[in-house]
Amino acid sequence: QQNNVDVFLTQMWADVDWNTYEGMNRLQSAPRSVDDFAQGIATLMEHLVKTKHYTVIQWLCIVNEPGGDTDWWQATGNKPISLMPALHAVRAELDKRGIPVGLSGPDWSGMSQNTPDFDFSDNVVAALDAHNYSYSPNANLQRLWVEKAHSRGIPFFQSEFGTCTGGDPFSDRTAASPKSYPNQLVNAEKVIKGMNSGVDGFNRWSFTNRGDLDGQWQLVRTFDADRWNYYKRVTPEPVPYFTYGILTRFMAKHSAVLETSNPNAELDAATIQSPKGNLTVYVLNTSEGAQSIKLNFSHLKSHQTLYKYQVNESAVNDPHFEMNPIKDFEVSSADATVSDKVPGFSITVYSTYKLMNSDPGIIAE
Repeated sequence: QQNNVDVFLTQMWADVDWNTYEGMNRLQSAPRSVDDFAQGIATLMEHLVKTKHYTVIQWLCIVNEPGGDTDWWQATGNKPISLMPALHAVRAELDKRGIPVGLSGPDWSGMSQNTPDFDFSDNVVAALDAHNYSYSPNANLQRLWVEKAHSRGIPFFQSEFGTCTGGDPFSDRTAASPKSYPNQLVNAEKVIKGMNSGVDGFNRWSFTNRGDLDGQWQLVRTFDADRWNYYKRVTPEPVPYFTYGILTRFMAKHSAVLETSNPNAELDAATIQSPKGNLTVYVLNTSEGAQSIKLNFSHLKSHQTLYKYQVNESAVNDPHFEMNPIKDFEVSSADATVSDKVPGFSITVYSTYKLMNSDPGIIAE
């Protein structure tokens, strides 16, 4: 609330015995009574919006990852059932209490999953969202979801994403793969390709996740699994912290994604413009070798200073690494070209924002 962040709020699961289908785990069960479920979640929202006076909650997702026989929202016999009756019940109860928060769904664990009877065209759904944990950007699927959402004039969110290889990092506490640098590059590719495909927002799992659950995904260290207690001081998990931070640090909310033409198949690039006109260019080098690049800005109306920030594997593994500008470039309508070189397997940002390591990132303008 203090930072004026737009909040996408998810209730993970109902987690109560009294409203669970017979023979079902209470975490995986859909509610037997959707009316009681709607009363409960609307009471929570009323407390947050009207009692606590939070104005930043824009979207509500009523359950995490419904669908399949190993996911959530199931009836007796591990049978997935439709979300639509509960979405309608929740919407009616929110409206009765004067709570204008939009509902989002289906929040599938994968973009190619299918939950029974989910109606993408139903106006009760104010945003579409799905998760993406594949070891590829899935740009084609991103575009399909964007088309479904934007054809209705609503947003599509990649409401969870991450990348993992080599086993199941949710159950294997020793697995370091979600934190590995190569996986961070895939995450960056998902964001950059997703922006160019029209995805409206991203949530990388997980910023403050406790280490006693699935801390392999965390961006900051909050929990000491050896002593089974919270750390007194939160510190970065440096590899994922800086490689995701370089993507979000210079991104004001409600920025526009500008058209970016990129002929080099070994590079991914995207450009955003903030509401006040600040420019940020993302360049991901997915090749092993260094690449010479030229940034050419069309329709530049005024002189701009671009500050360069960069991460690569050796940098983010350096315990003394700080994300400060490493170079700056002057561009104008008369000379709107920047020539530079980016190292292999790196993420480079050119931004009109000058931020030192100790400065807070950009949230809103």
